[in-house]
Amino acid sequence: MDAGEAFDACVLDPPPEALVPAGLLADRRILPGGRALTPAGTSVVLGGFPVEVRLHPTLPVAYVSNTGFEKRALQVVDLRTGTILQDLPRSDGFRGLAVAPDGSWVLSSGGYSATVDVHAVDAAGKLTSILQIPVSGYPAGIAASRDGRRAWVGLFQANGIVELDTTTWSVTRVLPCLFGVYSVLEVPSRNELYAAGFATDRVAVIDLAAGTLVATPTAGQGPADLAASTDGTRVLVAVSNEDQVRALDISTHEVAGGWLVGAPELTAADGTPLPGRSPSSIAVDPATGRVFVARAADNAIEVLDGTTFATLGAIPTDWYPTSVALGEGGRTLVVANGKGIGAGPVLSYTFPSNEGTAAMKGTLQIVDLTEFDLTAGARKVGENLARPSQVFPQQQCGEGPSPIPAAPGEPTPLKHVVLIVRENKTYDSLMSDLPGNGDPSLLLYGEKITPNLHALARRFTHHDNFYDDAEISIQGHLWLTSSFVNDFIERTWFELLRGRPGFEQDSVLPQGRPSFLSFFAHLVRHGISLRIYGEIVGALDEVDGTTMTANVDLGYPGAFFNLGVKDEAKAAHVVSTLLSLPTLPDFVFIALPNDHTVGLAAGAPTPESMINDNDYATGLIVDGLSHSKYWSSTAIFIVEDDSQNGADHVDYHRSIAVVASPWAKRGHVS
Repeated sequence: MDAGEAFDACVLDPPPEALVPAGLLADRRILPGGRALTPAGTSVVLGGFPVEVRLHPTLPVAYVSNTGFEKRALQVVDLRTGTILQDLPRSDGFRGLAVAPDGSWVLSSGGYSATVDVHAVDAAGKLTSILQIPVSGYPAGIAASRDGRRAWVGLFQANGIVELDTTTWSVTRVLPCLFGVYSVLEVPSRNELYAAGFATDRVAVIDLAAGTLVATPTAGQGPADLAASTDGTRVLVAVSNEDQVRALDISTHEVAGGWLVGAPELTAADGTPLPGRSPSSIAVDPATGRVFVARAADNAIEVLDGTTFATLGAIPTDWYPTSVALGEGGRTLVVANGKGIGAGPVLSYTFPSNEGTAAMKGTLQIVDLTEFDLTAGARKVGENLARPSQVFPQQQCGEGPSPIPAAPGEPTPLKHVVLIVRENKTYDSLMSDLPGNGDPSLLLYGEKITPNLHALARRFTHHDNFYDDAEISIQGHLWLTSSFVNDFIERTWFELLRGRPGFEQDSVLPQGRPSFLSFFAHLVRHGISLRIYGEIVGALDEVDGTTMTANVDLGYPGAFFNLGVKDEAKAAHVVSTLLSLPTLPDFVFIALPNDHTVGLAAGAPTPESMINDNDYATGLIVDGLSHSKYWSSTAIFIVEDDSQNGADHVDYHRSIAVVASPWAKRGHVS
């Protein structure tokens, strides 16, 4: 493969801070995406993916529902010592946790297991299982009545709410709803129940006396959590996919206000806030009225004034806060962090398996609010979020046009970008036999199996400090096409990976797509030509009445994700069709999925064979483009959608990035 002419590209040397790998440092943790974590208070490592926390009304005890890929548990934590008092395994679980007003019982939803689990609480706050109540329809969010005599369980896949009599632990009725229910809230003053439809843009209001649905106000896409204002006149909704807290007037059932949550440090060039904050949970301090909102994507809790909803400050958290609760009269903040401290290194791998996914370490965070400076906390949150763009800001390099301009509108010799997306490999599993920060003992598919990838890495630039934010492919393709994964997907992908039905299409449906859609849509809005080969995520986005399918090559062999067609055939099709066009599109997305493999399935090609096919296809595409008239103005980026398979001595999320271009630095390890 002759990769064509080379040019003298100026490359700036990065400062030491830009070379710091993901992991724990003395004063902070660096995430795979480059952001920093500096959590306030004390963090207790729980493992898995803690999705919800509720507090005992009188004891310093927290109850946590953990719904990780492998770890499904109900956990009890002492808030004074940070000790895990109980770690009770469950066969399954989903969002849904409630504590009796008198602290005598705890209910938790089983999701796929179709049960609501009832636990008695002893004098120390520990749990003893009493019974499981059969409830079909993927039981989810639970609310206990103010008097503790009833409880309501949302049905995520059955469009209803089950009412329980807590004196007999029997089902008394099923209340109607027009959509799947994720969270529920009682409004005693109106004898009404509010239900958030996470996969919709609606909240349902149900008259409990009549048992009828009375209103379905539009709250915005992705209503995830509900809380009552301290004056009792409004229900507050955390609208996860629109970065909003919205208020519903309980007398009219209509939207009575909305407030954007976010990070002032993250703005577009015109000063408008950048999207993608994922407000996932909300709690109100009954003493002060202050509103605490978990900004999951920002690793922060934002604190709002309960009257004006002005921002009072923020509290830095561990990775991805999913649930927030207030104890001791509002003096203690307790936060469940779904991803916690991440996975870190994964030093063993058995094919095929999910060691890295299982290694994620969710946390419970305990913060003393009486001593916390919200203004300083907001400043620290901003620093943590802005770190990726601050450690090595783009700047002019040398004289004349730079391949990467220092500012929008400046000239560049590059006119075409090609992104080749492969499937599911860590850095060490593929490239640890190359110069760079690799552990060769973890190599699975080295140069003998991937000769083209190795040749390109040696000739051009490859990265040994590059990471995928995703844990599995459903996230990975959203990161690749939208640079973001919304809260709905982050909370439900575990169900898909565990083989639970009903979640297969979420990433292409409205509930699983970011509100701002994909960068395919962004390019079309700005007049950038593109062509998409083999990618379904983002292909249904619509701009001015036209979907992205107008830019999809529907003749691509196998259409979308198809491991039954050789990547060699896909690559041949890409090269022939691209070079037959009047001009090469500005952007080309190519999915080459066969290095995913089909494991050790009988009658199928071996993993090594499929990975070699994928590598050959990668070489065919680079070879075709590098011998074309477009090569002098083209850059090709080669990545994996996620790092799901393989071990890595730096971090489970570390993966590959190879840049092939006449403007790439030759023989360089970044």
